[in-house]
Amino acid sequence: MPYIGNTAGDRFVASKAASVYSGNGSTTAFTLEHSVGSDEDILVSVDGVIQEPSVAYAVSSGTTLTFTAAPSSNSGNNIFVYYLFRTVGTVSHPSNQALTATTGTFSGAITGGGVLTTGGNVVIPNAGNIGSASDTDAIAISSGGVVTLSQSSQRAQTFVLQADQAGGNAEETLTNWGESSSDYTRVGAANFTQSSGIFSSATTGTFLCMYNISVNTGDAQDAFDFRVEISTNSGSSFTGRGVGYTEGGTGSGPYIHGSNQFIFTVSNTTTFRLRYRLGAVNSVGSQNEVLGDSDQAETSITFIKLGVI
Repeated sequence: MPYIGNTAGDRFVASKAASVYSGNGSTTAFTLEHSVGSDEDILVSVDGVIQEPSVAYAVSSGTTLTFTAAPSSNSGNNIFVYYLFRTVGTVSHPSNQALTATTGTFSGAITGGGVLTTGGNVVIPNAGNIGSASDTDAIAISSGGVVTLSQSSQRAQTFVLQADQAGGNAEETLTNWGESSSDYTRVGAANFTQSSGIFSSATTGTFLCMYNISVNTGDAQDAFDFRVEISTNSGSSFTGRGVGYTEGGTGSGPYIHGSNQFIFTVSNTTTFRLRYRLGAVNSVGSQNEVLGDSDQAETSITFIKLGVI
C-alpha cells in the first residue's frame, strides 16, 4: 500500500546507547556516532564529571561534539557520551506539491520561481530593502517608514537667475544660473547641471519643467517671447517645448511677470540638452532688464522628476 516518508527498513538493529573517546589535552572536537538535534540531546561525562550543555560543550552539524576546553589526557577512555535523543531521519516535502501552513519562520533566504500572493501584510525589518536580483535596494524603508527609491522619481531642483540681465536688442539665452541658496533644499540627488545656460540631465525619465520670468521694462511697450527649448542631438539644434509672451510695460508700472510649464522626457542623457531662450519672435530691447537674484526666484526654472523610463 502507498505510504508517506522514508522507505521502511527490512531489519532492525539496536543503536549504541553511548560512545567513548580518549582525551589528549589538546583535541576539542570529536565525531559522534549518532546524529543529534541539540546540545541537550546527549549526556557528556569527562573524567566522571557531568558536563553542562552549551557551556562546557556544543554540538554542531548533528555529529560534531566540540568542548570549550580540551579534555584531559588521562589513560583510557575518559570521555563518555550517552545518547538521550537522536536524529533517525528527515522528512522532505515533495517539491511538486503545495504546502499549506498557518505560520512559518525561516532563518535563511527564501527562493521561488513563482508569484508570491498574500491576503495580509508583508513586513520587513526596520531599515530593510526590497529589490530585484540586480538592484537589491530598489526600495529602502527606514525605521520611521520613509520610503526611498534607488531609481527614484523623488528629484527636484530649482535654478535661479543669479543677477539682473539686460536685453541686448537680440535673441539671447539666459546663462547666469545657479541653484537657489538660503533655505533651499534640493530633493534627492542632483540630476540637472548647466554650463553657460545649457542644461544636461544625469538620468533618463519623465520630468515636469516649470519656468518663470520677471522683467523691468522701463515702462516701454516692448513685448517679447520667453521659451524653453530642447535638443536631442547634443545641442546641434533646438526645438521649442514651452513658450510664453510678455505684454510690455504699462502706464501703471514697469514690472511684468510670466510663467509656463510642460512635461518632457529624457531618453538619452548623452545627447539631451535644454536651454532657456528669449526673443526668438521679437528681440529683447535694451531697455528691458530680466530680473535675477541669487537668494530668491525672480526668474527661475524648476525640474521635477515624475517617473523612470
